[in-house]
Amino acid sequence: MNHLPKIDRPIRVLLVEDDAGLRKAVQKELVGRNFVVKSAGSAERAQQYAGKEEFDVILLDLGLPGMDGLGFLKQLSEELSPPQVIIMTGEARFEKAVQALRLGAYDYIVKPAETDVLEVRIRQAAQKRHLMREVTRLQFLLAERSPVVTPVGKSPAYQKALTLAQMVAPTETPILLLSETGSGKEVMAQYIHRISLRRDGPFVAINCAAIPENLMESEFFGYEAGAFTGATKRRPGYFEMAEGGTIFLDEIGEMDLGFQSKLLRVVETGTFYRVGGTKPVKVDFRIISATNRDLLKEVNEGRFRADLYYRLQGFDIRIPPLRERREDIPFLVEHFLGSRHGTSAKITPEALECLTKEPWPGNIRELFNVLEKALIMAQGEPVSLDHLPVEITQACAPVSEQEPEQPPEPEPAPPPTRSLAEVEKEYILRVLEHEGGHQGRAASVLGISPRTLYRKLKEYGRT
Repeated sequence: MNHLPKIDRPIRVLLVEDDAGLRKAVQKELVGRNFVVKSAGSAERAQQYAGKEEFDVILLDLGLPGMDGLGFLKQLSEELSPPQVIIMTGEARFEKAVQALRLGAYDYIVKPAETDVLEVRIRQAAQKRHLMREVTRLQFLLAERSPVVTPVGKSPAYQKALTLAQMVAPTETPILLLSETGSGKEVMAQYIHRISLRRDGPFVAINCAAIPENLMESEFFGYEAGAFTGATKRRPGYFEMAEGGTIFLDEIGEMDLGFQSKLLRVVETGTFYRVGGTKPVKVDFRIISATNRDLLKEVNEGRFRADLYYRLQGFDIRIPPLRERREDIPFLVEHFLGSRHGTSAKITPEALECLTKEPWPGNIRELFNVLEKALIMAQGEPVSLDHLPVEITQACAPVSEQEPEQPPEPEPAPPPTRSLAEVEKEYILRVLEHEGGHQGRAASVLGISPRTLYRKLKEYGRT
């Protein structure tokens, strides 16, 4: 007897087939075998579905009207965690099926396929994706064993934030960290945990923007065995993992409005129900949340619950952006070169001075990304101006010795105050351009999910 691979949640399938009769027949068969199936007659419609929902497996016909199957597969391959793709092909398209495998497809089947064979292939493909998610989960659980990240900065603005963190850390008050993207929210949250009374408990960090809406409840609350097809054993959620310690909810402003009411109950009572459970689970945790959004504005516009906002806003700490603490840049550079690449990594005074003049709309994350690439270019030599991006060094280019000496220009007026949304947009578009328009790599650099990046680009009219 064959033992089919199992995963601990319903398998979601996207069927892409332009033959309406075949599409309906295959969908009916798969639904009858307990798959959750959505179907599309074109790659364009499939793109819309994939941009809004999470799928484990895509059954993809190659001969589609408009964008063909290979074009759709190429776009899927640019995502950070794409679904597994099974190609459905006729005998005449065998060469294209081989080409699809080279592009990253999991497998191919020849139409018409027997339903038993198709079921096995789907479950095997879903199992592969499930194992990839398990690797990510294990990496998350082992994150506490990684080297301690320490707040770095001596500027008055950053020291003020650290002082507030030291004042509130010994309490049980919920903390809301406010900062722009890349300013070091998680580093501050880890610091607060380490100097709190819960330092011996776990620190569980969650990026709310990276969790699909349909998985929120099972990821945060866990589930019981038998809660749904494939749930063969009980699994704890993030809140149970944080028992006795701190749970850090990053990008809380991205959380689905429907799930916010369930989160509110946990924050208020410390209890929840696992998916499929009938008994309340009591947990003891301290909550730190963070956002780069104006949550009060989100409340006023109906995108964030007011009662949850006031529960999370027990104590606000604003982390200043890097442009407001330029004097900390040399310390951050020294810290990065020492902690990441050993004491042999050096930087020339000219390059360091150039870095201190950059406005850094992407803040510390952007600075470290530039340094990472510069070290690769330097190949063991001290990082110099030649190893920095052109768009940064242009502002630091020395005046030619042949040119007559010019009187010093007056100090430029400070840039006008910009909204958080404007700074975020500038940084996102800048990273996207730097990565050659590749949304998958840009999302990785930004530390957000591809779906979140797609939504923001749509808001900017850049999709």
